[in-house]
Amino acid sequence: MASYLQGSYRAPVAFTVRVTHIDDASTSDFAVTAGTVYDSVDDALTAWNAQLTSDLGANKVTFALSGASANVYSDSISVTTGGASDFSVAWSQSGVGDSFRDWLGETADLASQADGYEFDGPHLAGYYLKYGLRSVRRTGTQRPRGQFLAQDGTSQTQHTADVDEVDVASVVIEMLIHGSSTGSYSGFSQLELFIDELFTMTGAMGGRFSVWHGEDGAEEQWICRLDDEQLSLMPRPVEEGGGGNGALFEVELPAIGVTLPW
Repeated sequence: MASYLQGSYRAPVAFTVRVTHIDDASTSDFAVTAGTVYDSVDDALTAWNAQLTSDLGANKVTFALSGASANVYSDSISVTTGGASDFSVAWSQSGVGDSFRDWLGETADLASQADGYEFDGPHLAGYYLKYGLRSVRRTGTQRPRGQFLAQDGTSQTQHTADVDEVDVASVVIEMLIHGSSTGSYSGFSQLELFIDELFTMTGAMGGRFSVWHGEDGAEEQWICRLDDEQLSLMPRPVEEGGGGNGALFEVELPAIGVTLPW
């Protein structure tokens, strides 16, 4: 069962990323308009790979998560070409694609890189769990309303009864996190880093994130945002472990559902 969290990206400006397949000098332009939103890295890579397949053919250049994330909570993007050719990437073929590049964990244009290349660092706002989430569940649904007491002693309310009004769905993400050789609380520190990175790039990341949970290859996507209330997380020890590696903690992350599978 795969469980992981990925932050979203909103393009602050329009840009085009060009990928060149060196062997036959063919190119693929991935054009992103200003305001385009990708609710997860998976969503962005799906769209990009579709463009690559359309322009270059199947499996000429493919971007995917490396999968080397089981114990480190982060993951990076690797590039495969079927071993047949090198590739290049120009992040700002037109416009400025720096924010997209930074979000995905790269630092510069890529020139004539070989099959199996891995981006310079992990992508921003990723949290990959060793153990499957214990649960992702709705904990309540409410409709925004306001009420106040007037000076004459009467009570007034403000709300809407529009049938198209969307209720606010509260969600709790319950997870088990483990320690590592760097300490028992290393997994919790990585969770704090994930939350911080949701707001790393002003104008390009705004707190929305996707929770992927379910059987491998059939994960459900819960698109959430952090609760408006002050966030407070308390790891509860479930199992102690020597040297940090075996320590296990239960954590509940409260959120507000934006788009939910049910």
